[in-house]
Order: sequence, then structure tokens, then C-alpha cells
Amino acid sequence: KDDENVLSYIRTYGDKRIIVVANFFEKEQKINLSDFDTEQLIISNYPSIYSDQGNFTLRAFEAFAFELKRI
Repeated sequence: KDDENVLSYIRTYGDKRIIVVANFFEKEQKINLSDFDTEQLIISNYPSIYSDQGNFTLRAFEAFAFELKRI
């Protein structure tokens, strides 16, 4: 689903893929990433991430990146 407050994209380099997600809004946003098989958190601007089975709650101006499992 398109959301003008959340930017997300996938970067690919060789056999590595990273998904980057950023909330550009001052309120919480909910997103579903269950279609992606996340492997490891790479970076976040908050000390923890709130997720439940692929459903993420992004806090105000939160951003993070996950490495995705190899295909």
C-alpha cells in the first residue's frame, strides 16, 4: 500500500538485499513487511523496534534497515 508518510525501498548489491524503511511523519505509522524475510537489523535511529509477525509500528521519524535473507 502506498503511504505518503513512509518511505521504503530495497537496495541490492550482488546477492545481498537490504530493505530501508523511514517514517517521515510526527505520528506513529503501521506497516506490514510480512512479505519480506528479514534476517538482521543493520541500523535504526531508535534503541528498539516494535514488531509483531511482520507488522511494524514506526514511531515519529523512525528509520531502520534490515538485511533480507538470500533467495
